[in-house]
Amino acid sequence: MKTVNRQLQDLTRTYVRESRRLWALDAIERNHGLLAKATQRRVNRQNWLAQIREFAEPLVADPGYWGDLAPGTPVVALICSSRDCDMCEGTTRRLVEAKVSAVERAMDRDFEWAEGPVRHWIQRPSDAFEAESRDRALEAFEDGHPHVIYG
Repeated sequence: MKTVNRQLQDLTRTYVRESRRLWALDAIERNHGLLAKATQRRVNRQNWLAQIREFAEPLVADPGYWGDLAPGTPVVALICSSRDCDMCEGTTRRLVEAKVSAVERAMDRDFEWAEGPVRHWIQRPSDAFEAESRDRALEAFEDGHPHVIYG
């Protein structure tokens, strides 16, 4: 980090006049968090792309599938595990086109309606999956301690 700060100081010495140098260094420091977030988002996209390439399979014509994707389209299974504000947990699976933008759009849709923690991962569409749901508040009530929910 010291090397980066030294480089920034040298850069501002070269290209920024003396009266604006402190302001420029302060602006760079404030925007460092934004740069770190953008870098992390790029790394996340690269990880998603690698997983999508690994797990993509052509969509098989299935009479039970009501989506808008044509048979033969490369898809991945996006698994979403979430918990809402009433302590109800559920895990669902959705077939998504094998593109980073489609996966991110589906994830954003889940995050938009989230009331609690949400976690996503990608699987092959051919892998076995069983949807799950669990009501922790009801379980606590049935176990005789309605005032405490164990997670």
